[in-house]
Amino acid sequence: MRRHVLSIAILICGGAAAVHAGAAPGRVTGLVRDAAGQGLAGATVLALGETIVSARSDAQGRFLLSLTPGDYILKASRTGYVSNYREPVRVVSTTLLERTITLTRDAAGAIADDHAHTDIAWALRHLTRSVLRDTGPATPGFTKPDSAGGQRVLAGRAGDRWALPADVDFRGQLNFVTTATAGPMTGLSPFSAPRGVAYLSLGAPVAGYGAWNLHAAVASGDGSSWNVLGDYQSDADRSHLWNVRLSYSAQGSTSSTEELQAAVPLARSVASVAVSDRWHAASSVDLEYGGRAERFDYLAAPQVFGAHAAVSYRVLPRTILRVSGAQNMVAPGADEFLPPPAGGPWLPAERLFFPLTGRGTLQAERVRSADVSVAYRLGARDLWPTIEIRRFTEATHGQNATLFGVTGSDSRGQYFVGQVGDIDMRGWGAAVNGQFGAHVHGRVEYALVDSTWRNAGRARSVRRAAPSAVRDDLERVQDLTASVNAEVPRSKTQLSIVYRLSTAFSRGDGLDGTVAGGRFDVQVRQGLNYRPTRGSQVELVMSIRNLFRDLRGEASFYDELLTVRPPLRVMGGIQVRF
Repeated sequence: MRRHVLSIAILICGGAAAVHAGAAPGRVTGLVRDAAGQGLAGATVLALGETIVSARSDAQGRFLLSLTPGDYILKASRTGYVSNYREPVRVVSTTLLERTITLTRDAAGAIADDHAHTDIAWALRHLTRSVLRDTGPATPGFTKPDSAGGQRVLAGRAGDRWALPADVDFRGQLNFVTTATAGPMTGLSPFSAPRGVAYLSLGAPVAGYGAWNLHAAVASGDGSSWNVLGDYQSDADRSHLWNVRLSYSAQGSTSSTEELQAAVPLARSVASVAVSDRWHAASSVDLEYGGRAERFDYLAAPQVFGAHAAVSYRVLPRTILRVSGAQNMVAPGADEFLPPPAGGPWLPAERLFFPLTGRGTLQAERVRSADVSVAYRLGARDLWPTIEIRRFTEATHGQNATLFGVTGSDSRGQYFVGQVGDIDMRGWGAAVNGQFGAHVHGRVEYALVDSTWRNAGRARSVRRAAPSAVRDDLERVQDLTASVNAEVPRSKTQLSIVYRLSTAFSRGDGLDGTVAGGRFDVQVRQGLNYRPTRGSQVELVMSIRNLFRDLRGEASFYDELLTVRPPLRVMGGIQVRF
């Protein structure tokens, strides 16, 4: 589930709609109270999932978590109280979940469940100050009350304390998966040699501020491939919800093919930094803005930049007007080297890709987009389905086509990239999104797009290899994307399906013109009763897909449509959350 580009983030592997707009977060709000029903201020509420997000309850005990769609474990704690509360929840885009959490005062000074009772564990939970706030040449240390009520030094000198925030709760996941790829979908091509991937995620809240997360993965195979990602997100109960991401990804190959080595280096690396903010400016107004800078060392112009901004206004209690705009540079192969925007395991780069013209260069496409939408919730509660109507425009300079099965590629799934011209595009869309049963939710979106192509006549090399990737001057596209998530609580089974139908997929038979067809992404998660440690969760994960890209909002509407003969990809493995 690497980063892929197209329109809206799909719900399970990245998105669920056919036109671009970032997926809105879901929210969990509620009250933390004591046994007498009084609100508790200063309690820490954690959402433990692919990332860790924390919030502090206010003076009335209220809290708010803003979460990307996914599965989380909710947990709450406060010094001097015991909590047995631990609840799994599934967060869906634009929905609101309400929870009431009761904590019981611990008169005996006991520690909440799931905490180890060693001195070191106690110290990690009760360090109260930062070394940056101490003065003087004190030696860092921390203390714990002894049996007589005094203080016993565990490290350093008493009184010279440094601190992690209280209630530190490290959480993460460990994945071991195997992936394989079947060749271009023109026949029963054999699967490529499977490769193994080890993925580790670790994070913890910074009480009163936010939470940090660290992700790393390494893959076996022909050469080396690995990545690392660090991110920080502020608490959702603040007016500004900041997110900062730093990532680095590298890929190498032992291939000795001189022709490919002459085109671009086989050893590649990509560095990225991204910053975004969601500002709750007023009770009815939210502002979103951010930017990113990336360096792809294999591009002719390695520096890549992007920026976006949006404003959402609640015009009526159940109606939201949203206006957004973005300007992005999107590098070929970005889906191989950059993390997914909505969380989830980030697998290292798998395939090699090269310019179609042999000794040509790889260049980023430039995309400018604008969008206006109105969303109306059908019922008073946030779980009711929402209807959305949208109007959008997009201008792409240097649109790239992705070609599999071109002469010269081998069974490892290498592909080629070539530019096919510029596009001016206008369209509208209609979507329904929400809960459609006790354990089923999803999104269906229809889009009608009119496109004007320019300079397509210059794409001679692409026309020779895949005529259907070069389009006429005027083109109308109808697109339907459906995403469904279902769960069976009794058997701990989760099923996610994304299916995209379009009238403008590129043909895979070497003929001119487009073809109406569909592509899919299916994922199954099966929970196991085995728990290697207290509070951990083990799942089997299986997926199969021929959608090449996850649908997301930073790149061209045409990226998936201009992917010719995408391979069938299969993944299976085990995920341990702790």
